[in-house]
Amino acid sequence: MCYLMKLQKVLFVFTMTLMISSIQQVVHAGGTGKVVDLLVNESGLLELLSNKGIRGLSANRLKNSGLNSIKNLNASGSLPSAYQLQSILRNLNVTSDSIDAVKKVKIRRLLNKSHKDITKDEITDLFNDLIYLSHRYGYSKTTALACSQCVSDALYSRGFKYTLEVLENKNSAAVMKNHIPKTPSKLRRFIAKEMTNSQMGDFSRATTKQVGKEEEKALGLFLGLSKYGSAKQKAFTKAVKEVSKMPSGNVSLVDSQNSHKLWKIISSNLTDQQLDGWTDILNKTATKAKGQRSKKEAFFSVLEAKAGNHPGMKERLKILKRKNCFFQ
Repeated sequence: MCYLMKLQKVLFVFTMTLMISSIQQVVHAGGTGKVVDLLVNESGLLELLSNKGIRGLSANRLKNSGLNSIKNLNASGSLPSAYQLQSILRNLNVTSDSIDAVKKVKIRRLLNKSHKDITKDEITDLFNDLIYLSHRYGYSKTTALACSQCVSDALYSRGFKYTLEVLENKNSAAVMKNHIPKTPSKLRRFIAKEMTNSQMGDFSRATTKQVGKEEEKALGLFLGLSKYGSAKQKAFTKAVKEVSKMPSGNVSLVDSQNSHKLWKIISSNLTDQQLDGWTDILNKTATKAKGQRSKKEAFFSVLEAKAGNHPGMKERLKILKRKNCFFQ
């Protein structure tokens, strides 16, 4: 009996110790916890955003993009611990004199700040840079970078540039995984080679305004799908080539006088029906602008005809023009 009483006392003390420890951890996270501690936890990430006034759909989009980015940087594809994430970023192999290296240093600094001290602007920088680096250097090849201004006005108005989505189209994911190089340097060589071999122009002349570093994977996917895509995907890539033709008949996918980014459309999670719709629009654009260098005016003319008097479609068209999502 005495032994049982002693055992119960020991168990009680042990239980109370665990409870106190748990409470201390919660207090620590809510008070002096670092940003990195909240970033690797779904509820903590939402708390971090909420404390800076980012809630609702915008917060959920950022949460998903943040978690996708962190998992993408981990070789196992799982969500790392705070310590593991810091180690991953410390060892991330980026060119020492590049803008990527600057972003890496900034991210590591922000992650070590107290979540109470980090500002709204710093949160914006953290997500922009984390998504950017994850997209360029991450292990998974089935993610796609989306421009926030074409995804969410609320995010764009707050300064968030990108969201990171998982490719849902199985064929796109397979092409990205099996045919598109992982490292930025190999990816650029792949793009240059494929554009030359497919007679789509000279990639060496492309400026970062025409094809940003964060957009190179989307261009690589477009080129990969032009060879290995489904019938509908190949039809779309052919339509983009038609829109990219110069008066001479040669294709210039990246052209300063016909500066479009229509190739990015295929990296979005579109249904076959939606892709067919875009293919039809681009074919009509090419026909309408035959012999012209710039296809911008013809593109929007085709969209205006398609929108007709439909209020919703007309409003969407205004947004596309204002945001310059496809033509620069």
